[in-house]
Parts: sequence; structure tokens; C-alpha cells
Amino acid sequence: MSRRERRTRRSPRSRVVRRVVAGLALVVVVLVLLAGWQLVQAAREVSQAKAQASSMKAALSGRDFVAAHRDAEALGATAADLKGRTDGLTWSAMSALPVVGSDLDALATASHGLTGVAQGAEQVTSVLAKPHGLLKGDRVSISAVRTIAAATDAAARGLGDLDTAVTALEDSKLPPVRAKATDLGAQVDAGLEGVEKFQPVIRQAPALLGAGGTRHYLLVFQNNAEVRATGGLLGSAARITADRGRLTLEQSFSPVLKTEQTKASFDFSASERALYGRDLDRGAVFLNSMPDFQRTSELLRQGWSSWFGNQLDGVISVDTVSLSYLLRATGPLNVLGESLTPDNAVDSLLSTAYSRYPDNAGQDRFFSAVAAKLFSGVTNGDVDTAALFTAFRRMADESRFQSQFFLPGASAVDVDPFGDEDVKRSAVTVGFNNTSGDKMSFYLRRTVKVRSISCSGDGQILRGRALLSSSAPVGGVGLAPRVTEVRPPNQYGGVWHHVPLGSQLVQVVIRAPAGGQVGAVEVDGRRRSVARAEQGGNDVVTLSVQVPAQESHVVTWDMATPNRPGDIDLVVTPGVEARSASSVASSSCS
Repeated sequence: MSRRERRTRRSPRSRVVRRVVAGLALVVVVLVLLAGWQLVQAAREVSQAKAQASSMKAALSGRDFVAAHRDAEALGATAADLKGRTDGLTWSAMSALPVVGSDLDALATASHGLTGVAQGAEQVTSVLAKPHGLLKGDRVSISAVRTIAAATDAAARGLGDLDTAVTALEDSKLPPVRAKATDLGAQVDAGLEGVEKFQPVIRQAPALLGAGGTRHYLLVFQNNAEVRATGGLLGSAARITADRGRLTLEQSFSPVLKTEQTKASFDFSASERALYGRDLDRGAVFLNSMPDFQRTSELLRQGWSSWFGNQLDGVISVDTVSLSYLLRATGPLNVLGESLTPDNAVDSLLSTAYSRYPDNAGQDRFFSAVAAKLFSGVTNGDVDTAALFTAFRRMADESRFQSQFFLPGASAVDVDPFGDEDVKRSAVTVGFNNTSGDKMSFYLRRTVKVRSISCSGDGQILRGRALLSSSAPVGGVGLAPRVTEVRPPNQYGGVWHHVPLGSQLVQVVIRAPAGGQVGAVEVDGRRRSVARAEQGGNDVVTLSVQVPAQESHVVTWDMATPNRPGDIDLVVTPGVEARSASSVASSSCS
């Protein structure tokens, strides 16, 4: 049989095979086209959801919770459309296709994540949009807090799914998909970071608010006019009780005077005494010399047992600058005949108060009245809830709000920008203490920067620079005596470091990340001796710098940070200026 005859005999079968193959190819092409069209539609819905989320964020920032709730509902509708598109057998079948299959599978995951985020956002904004959704009379609504906690958990799960989806889409074979995924990934990362910080706080909030029994807290106000490593002097404080959402300020007092009256003692460690020396002999005046509010809280807990003789459940702290932020939520307050506003509060509380009330008794009376008025304004139910959230967020961002709780299982809700374990492990921390006993820190200006100058293996060498200057009038001319003068020795035998009027003595505290080492320290280019000790695995050094009025000094140092190849956080004591003093040093290892 010839080759032509053999080909002729096979041709019917071959034609069938060719038709089947052609048919399958056509089916695949149709599926790919359909998948591509579905991918485009889904991508549009993702872009629409992104725009709705941005609008909701803007509404929240603008304190328009009603608009934010509308945006959340719109986001929920878009999420439902996307979920309806990506659920089902058709989408699952298309996920097996080459090129686009993995993208389709990732979008299905994203749809479930977006649904969780939208549900959480709808629940939270629903509470906030109600006139008294969170604050009802003189109580915080425990049920509303629990609703927000459940919504936060749903949003966290959704963001986790979105993160998984975005990671997959960043490996897409389609450049436009990769670009969109990278852009979306930054937003998802920011959302996850915010939710993960907020989640443990809101979960424990019912217990902290006294849902299961009365709680006792110490509220301390850090006075920035006399700087301390965590913010300022623990000048005034108040006892607070929490009972089923009702917060009551029971008594205002001075921790310093209370310590002297009760002869309370504090258990300082050998390393603390090596670093801070005789300053610790002044009782409660220097309890927050170390840049670690967790440690400060433990010391305050020791004092509490002597002061009041009962159990302390936690310590909450804000500084004076924070009060100006809170006044945006409460509105102006009239205190002893003076109107305090967001614009004049810092000057009034940190400067002119010492002219109006030259003696300690008058100052304590004024500061206690401010604390009581502000507490009442925040908790009376008439506060601007949106402005209150904004204030606390800013306070946290600027390291002005700190807390430590001693309830069983409540350690996760601690807010300590200085003593947080992650900060201790990975950040450079720079703190300041006024050791001349005056109120000249109101005029102290600090600019602290750290940069990476070299990379070796998996570690870096950092160079730090702290510029200290004073805007005070020369010789302290025109300033109230209490601003420029020091306190007399107290019963603990502490002696203040005397400096010329108008000058101030500032102790600089430098803490390396865990495993790091602070190198040589110079002031204005001349090497200075330092006190050095290890605290919890961190190398810490301290030195004192006298800062005269209208003058400046520069403190510089090098620091080795092994096993730290990435960017380095810098945490700095907040000052009287309404901004964050902290920053991030970019790695030189990339």
C-alpha cells in the first residue's frame, strides 16, 4: 500500500482528532478570554473598594462618622459583588488555567478578606455614627466596646486574607496586576499594623472598664516643663475607679508630696543607681528617669501600697501637651477663672501658671482643678467622640500616652513607647532628664537624629546626634522665680545640681538596641565620660550637659547594632512642641 493510500485511510480518524483538539483549544481560548474579562471586572471592583476605603478613611479623619458609615456600607456592597463573582464552580474551574489561574485564585481569597474588612468597618462606624453610641451619660457602653472588639477581629481576619492575596498577586505574570498589587499591599500593611496594635487594647477594654468588678487606677500627669525620660515630672496624679463602664476621679494628689508624707521607699536596682545616682534619692521626683514606663509603673505600684494601702490595677499617663489635644474634644474649659483652649493650654500650664501661682500649694490646686475638669469633660458623654479618637491617636503617635496594667492576662494592652519589648530589642532610645530642679525645660529644644554610616554582615554602625538648645532669656530675666529656681533638699537627702539662673542641667540617656553597644560620646567635639550599665540586655549610658540660655550644644555618639540589617527606629522623649520627636534611620545594608 502506498503512503498516499495509508494517509487516506487514516484521514477520517485524524480529522476527528484534529477537530477534538481544535474544539478543546477553542474552549481553552474562550475560558482564557472569559477569565481575562472576569479578571478585569474583578480588578475594577477591587479599585472601587480601594476608593471607598480611602473615602471612609478621609471621613473618619474629618470626624464625619455618618459619612464614614455610608462609605463602609458601600464598601460592603462592593465586597459582596466581588465575592459573588469569585465564588462558585466557574471561577474555580478558571483558576486552573495557565497564566491567569493563580491571579483568579488570589482574587477569590481577596474577596473573602474584603468582606471581613467591610463587615468590621460597618459595625465600628455604626457605633460611632450614633450620637451616644460609645458614651452613654457618665458611662462607657460596655456592649458598644464589645461590638467594636468583635468588628476589629473580623477586620483583622479580613486583612490577613487580603495580605495573603496581595502577596500572591505580587508574583503575577501580568505586569498591570503586579503594579496594582504592590500599591494595594502598602495600604493592607498599614491597616494590619493599625489593627494589630488596637486589637489587644479593645479586647481587654471591658475588663479594664470594670465589666467584671471595680478597678483602681493611677492617672499621672507628666509635666513637660521639667523633662523626664518618659515625658516629664510626675507632678500631679489622681485615683480613678472603673465600675461597669463608669469612670470616677476620686482624689487628686502630688506623688512627690505623698511619698514624703508616707515615707514610702522604692526598690531601685544597682544598674539604675549606677546610671542615675543620687537623683534617685529624691523620692518620687525621679521615678521616671529611665526611658521605660513599665519600670516606672512598677515603682509607682510600690508607692501606691504605702500611699493608699490597697491594690493598684494599672497606671495611665498623659503629658501636658496631650491636654491641649484633648481640649479639641471637650471644648474650652474654665478653671479657677481662666479659660483653657487648645491654643493656650501649653503656655498656660507650663509657663504662666508659675507666675499666677508662685507657691507649690497654689500650683497643686490649679493643676488638680485642671485634671478634674478635663476628666469630667472627657467622660461626661458630651465630648466630641471623633475628636477624642483623633487626640488619643496623636498622643500615642507622639509617645505622650502610656499605660501599664496589672490585671491577670492584661499585659497585652500595655502602651509603652519606651519600654515595650519590641522597642527594647530593636530601637535606639534617647531620653532626657532635668536634674537642676527648675522648670526650664519649657525652653529646651531638642533635635535628635540617627543615621547608619556603614553595614557589616548583618549589623550596622550608627551615628547619633542630639542638638540641645535653649530659647530662654539670658539670666532668666522676666521669668517667674519658680521657673528658674531649684527646690530645697528634701527629707531623702537629695541635693539638687545648682546652675546659673537661666541655665538648665540636662541628663542625656542613650539606650542601644538589645545586643548593641554605645561607643564614645562627645559634646561639641570633645570626648565626655559617661555612666554605663546594662539594663535587661540593653547597653545604656548617661551624661549631663549644662545648657545656658540662648546657647546650644551638640552630643554625638557611635553605636554598633549587630543582627540589625534593616531600618532602625529612633524613640525620643516628647517635648513641649506639638510634634513627634521620634523618627526612623534608613538602613545602609540595602
